[in-house]
Amino acid sequence: MFFSLVLVTMVLFASWQNRQAWFGYDLYRVESYSMLPTLKPNDVVLVKLFQEPGKGELNPQDIVVLRSPHDPTSKLIKRLVHIPGDTVTYSQTTTELDPKSRLPQVIRKTRTLENIEGYFVLGDNPSNSTDSREFGVVPHDQIVGLVVQVFSF
Repeated sequence: MFFSLVLVTMVLFASWQNRQAWFGYDLYRVESYSMLPTLKPNDVVLVKLFQEPGKGELNPQDIVVLRSPHDPTSKLIKRLVHIPGDTVTYSQTTTELDPKSRLPQVIRKTRTLENIEGYFVLGDNPSNSTDSREFGVVPHDQIVGLVVQVFSF
C-alpha cells in the first residue's frame, strides 16, 4: 500500500513538473492567500479536468480552478458560490478620497445580479481575493476543473 502511494505520488509529481495532465487529472500549486484557511500557499491540489469546455457537473461550495479573466494564461482557485439561475447580492467596500475634506472615506456598495448566466466564485479570504466581486460571473467554459484532493506540506 505504501509503495503504491509513493509510486502514484511520484508519477503525479513528474506530470506536474512537465505540466501534462494524466488520465483527466492535473496538479496545481496554490500561490496566494485568497483561499485561506482552506488552502494555504504551497498546498497542491489535484484537479479533475473537464474534457470539453462547458461540460462537467458543478455545485455550490465546490472549489474550482478557472482561467483568470484578466490573464487567460494564468489560473485561479476559487470556491463556487452561485450557479446559473441564482440571484446574487453582495457588498463591496472601497475607500475614496472625499473631495471637500481631502480625507479618506469608506464607501459600501451593494449590488444584486438576478438570474445569473454563469458561476459566481469567491475566495475564502475575501479581503485578499480577486474574484467575481471584481470580474463578474464566470462562464462554464472558463472553468478548467474541480478540486478533488488537497495535499498540504
